[in-house]
Amino acid sequence: MSDTVRKIDTIEKTLNAYITQDRVSRSLNKGWIKSAYPWVYVSPTSFKINGVDVTGTFAPSTRIKYNDGSIDYGTVASSTFSVNTTVNLIPNTSYSIANATLTDCYYSYDNPPDFPARFTWTPTFSGLTTTGSPIYSGLFSVDHKKIKVLIDINANGGTTAATLSGTYVNNLPITVQYPDVSYATNTVGANYGTAIINSLGLFAPAWTAYNGHVYLSGQYWI
Repeated sequence: MSDTVRKIDTIEKTLNAYITQDRVSRSLNKGWIKSAYPWVYVSPTSFKINGVDVTGTFAPSTRIKYNDGSIDYGTVASSTFSVNTTVNLIPNTSYSIANATLTDCYYSYDNPPDFPARFTWTPTFSGLTTTGSPIYSGLFSVDHKKIKVLIDINANGGTTAATLSGTYVNNLPITVQYPDVSYATNTVGANYGTAIINSLGLFAPAWTAYNGHVYLSGQYWI
């Protein structure tokens, strides 16, 4: 093979690699709108856009994607303007904004194929009676302005017990605007009934001391 043929072959391979990379990028960015302005780190759950009022762009439940060293995602909780626009995200334990330069910044009102189906967070309780060292884990998803939550209370060798109107999750991912209903079951499928989700949090139905998993679920509007 001559040097000219080798060079052409190398160029073709490089070009094909760029084409493939571009197709992947286009596929991943389907449904996303590239931000016209740079984003600047403020905190692990907020960023700012300097000098312009784009609060209308970043309404609650808007989905975002950015690169702070890796691709991260989030959902807007609120945005405010005073000299700069500050965008606050719904806190979660799946992603947080690193104190770094933010690149590849996108937002969406759609359902992009790469957007996570759910986020994790760690619920905390008021009025839950426990023995031992229970483990609490939570998942939530955002569908426009509707939040769905699922909570696993793992007795972890101890027990947990709840009282109606007295036991509730006090740190929902974002404050409830319109009350709705919560549900609870246990490991063997026993249904503890229903309670309510309101501005205080997600209330639990009552159950007596139980040494397995209890699952709380519900949805509400923001």
